[in-house]
Amino acid sequence: MGSYKNDNKLIGFFGRVSYGYANKYNALVSVRQEGSSKFGENNKWGTFPSVSLGWTISNEQFMKGITWLNNLKLRAGYGVTGVIPSASYQSLTQYSLGDSYYYENGKWKPGLVVNSNPNPDLKWETSAEFNFGLDWSVLNDRLSGSVDVYTKKTSDMLWWFTVPTPPNLYNRTLANVGEMRNSGVEIAINATPVQTKNFEWKTTATMSHNVNKLLSLSNDLYETTNQIDDAGLGEPISLSTQRLEVGKSIGNFYGMKSVGVSENGLWMIENVKTGKIEEFTDNMLSNDDYRQYLGNTLPKVYLGWSNTFRYKNFDLSFQMTGQFGFKILNEARAYYENNSVAYNRLKSVRNAPYGGENVLSTAQKQTFVSYYLEKGDFLKMTNMTLGYTVPLRNNTFVKNIRAYVSGDNLFCITGYDGLDPELSNSDARSAGIDWRDKYPSIRSFTFGVNITF
Repeated sequence: MGSYKNDNKLIGFFGRVSYGYANKYNALVSVRQEGSSKFGENNKWGTFPSVSLGWTISNEQFMKGITWLNNLKLRAGYGVTGVIPSASYQSLTQYSLGDSYYYENGKWKPGLVVNSNPNPDLKWETSAEFNFGLDWSVLNDRLSGSVDVYTKKTSDMLWWFTVPTPPNLYNRTLANVGEMRNSGVEIAINATPVQTKNFEWKTTATMSHNVNKLLSLSNDLYETTNQIDDAGLGEPISLSTQRLEVGKSIGNFYGMKSVGVSENGLWMIENVKTGKIEEFTDNMLSNDDYRQYLGNTLPKVYLGWSNTFRYKNFDLSFQMTGQFGFKILNEARAYYENNSVAYNRLKSVRNAPYGGENVLSTAQKQTFVSYYLEKGDFLKMTNMTLGYTVPLRNNTFVKNIRAYVSGDNLFCITGYDGLDPELSNSDARSAGIDWRDKYPSIRSFTFGVNITF
């Protein structure tokens, strides 16, 4: 049994000014001033300005003769946003009940121990973004779209730093130190390929691509190495699976590259330093001579496709999403696709890895190797809805009746062996790990009727 209680306060002020001229030029300037009790005494408040400019080129006099072009607009913007930590009191000294007891008034009482250092300079994590975009529409708006190019730099990222004790009361301090940059492009296309009296088809396709780079993990007060082993699998593997390195993207898997299984039933591992292939030993687990970058958890391309069809009183719509160019660590296989365990195992443990002749022996302990990394590419039907609108004539009580059937998560096209290649990745530091004890994705169906009076 457990319980908790916390409190926090957020106060914000917001103002903006917009200006338009001749239906061709527009500008929007805004500023936010926000304060949160979650930050240190010296940095409660943050100021977040933004400005955007637009030029509707299609409304210029020199564009009047182009009848097939309906809209052409150029946009540019800059803005700063702030992020608030999820937990309260992280800038203060926090205590917890310890293992030691003291005797008072005839009773033994638990003592308190410090479990966080104070940081009065704890402040907002901020992101400053430049964006350039182009909106266009042609053929009486039957075909339109937008292109956006952006670059975003995130500063003062929070990180737990190891500090000496004493003078500190605790061995870690939360501080604003990290810097990261994201750059990318987003494309959207809208079209109405068919439009008649009885039949209409509208479609929208989107694509985005992002490049990530970690710029810094240190500052003048807090310093760490430029390489940090992060994330990882728990007992009994107890091995880090990713490495944060300044100058590279976050989400890089880092570990041993397996290329086969020996006659003794042990993994054959590539020695990065010599290029030789050697049989697995425990000494390899913490030796960088046998560890290398094995792929990234962040998709290179995100796709989306939505369609709406209408035929007389029938309507059909569906949405599809896809992610491509990334790796997933199948934790269930790393644990249960091993003959050394005394509990349930996957049937695939009887297969020879890499299509070879040798299977893993009982002498091969559970560990993390590249064999358990899989391509995560997928294309998923997230929703499909079929509806029928009942024709009503001169009904004073009911204006509209529409019956429909809808399905979510209908199918997924993928080569991934796990339950679902679409991961939540709520924690960026452990993104790309498909945890073994997660609840399966749900496929659901809904039947309903909408009645308007």
